[in-house]
Amino acid sequence: MGRYGTQAKVTCYFVSPLIDDNSSYNVDSQLVETWIGYDFSRSFSTSDTRDSKKMNEYVQETFKSFKAHQFQTTFLHRLDNSDKKDAYLNAILDSKLPFDKENIFLFEEKKGGLMDQKASPSWLIGTLLVGNLFWLMISLLGRLDLSEYRVINSAYAKKMSKSSRLEVLGIFIPSDDYWLTPILIDINLMIFLVMVISGVSVISPQAIDLIKWGGNLGQLSLHGQSWRLVTSMFVHVGILHLVNNLVVLGLIGYFLEFDLGRAKLFGLYMISGIVGSVASAYLHDTTVSVGASGAIFGLLGFVIMPFLVSRNFAFLILVLAYLGFNLLIGINSISDNSAHLGGLVVGFLFGLISIGIKYSSKSESL
Repeated sequence: MGRYGTQAKVTCYFVSPLIDDNSSYNVDSQLVETWIGYDFSRSFSTSDTRDSKKMNEYVQETFKSFKAHQFQTTFLHRLDNSDKKDAYLNAILDSKLPFDKENIFLFEEKKGGLMDQKASPSWLIGTLLVGNLFWLMISLLGRLDLSEYRVINSAYAKKMSKSSRLEVLGIFIPSDDYWLTPILIDINLMIFLVMVISGVSVISPQAIDLIKWGGNLGQLSLHGQSWRLVTSMFVHVGILHLVNNLVVLGLIGYFLEFDLGRAKLFGLYMISGIVGSVASAYLHDTTVSVGASGAIFGLLGFVIMPFLVSRNFAFLILVLAYLGFNLLIGINSISDNSAHLGGLVVGFLFGLISIGIKYSSKSESL
């Protein structure tokens, strides 16, 4: 309980053992290693804190709230040594259940995370619109002044000059010379549709649903379920997340499929996505991570050096602005910056190597 002048903040700490419902675990006789905690706080006048009836009513109210809380719909994070952890340990001690203080995993709900954003769809829509504004500008620049759009691969420039614009439906329909990007987009789209048909929320899926559909959770991905590092790349948190990623993938994939070739593009996409997943699993092992963002950031990272070397500063600025905007969003825990940065680094290094190979081959031919 903390006092602030005439006000006192009263906090109640609750804990519960985390045990598999299908296991034969006996909490009365076996040590419980994993616990989840939740706290409730409210400010009272100092006179109210001396009123035992009011305090008892508050405790009973918090107890009912704790029992009704749906923890399976939230993200959790592990508590390090702190006063809060000590308070939870005292609550565990009061439970009379056997536990080893030196070997205990104590988790708390991660407040302010992605699942808590369901109440602000306008914020998410704004993010979608602002982010894709950058790609609209890139598309317009490409259409209005293709003669100034210089790239390392001249064959790509010839391909682009044959088309005055990127058809909207074209990003979904594979063609003879452009099919990898549409297939990647269609796979993401079909998985999302199947998820929705099965009952997963269109706007804001629950964390438990994301895990069931292959979400990347470090405690699972790094301990026997490594396939999640790949499957999580094709799962998305709602329609807004999906649309944002598919629009970006469609545009950057359209640029790179002709330039790199399908095999190299697919390799860059997958390696960037997997490295991003590994980074997320290690750095946020109790948070569910999903989406193609790591792979897409790898594609964006790849074009930085070619744009810089060819002095395409308009495109470079837009790409860097988009990257910076999304990394800024990640600071607010709406997206996973560890996955973003992992993919971005991979893509940038591949772009750097690509430029080095092209220039070394040119110098040898001279």
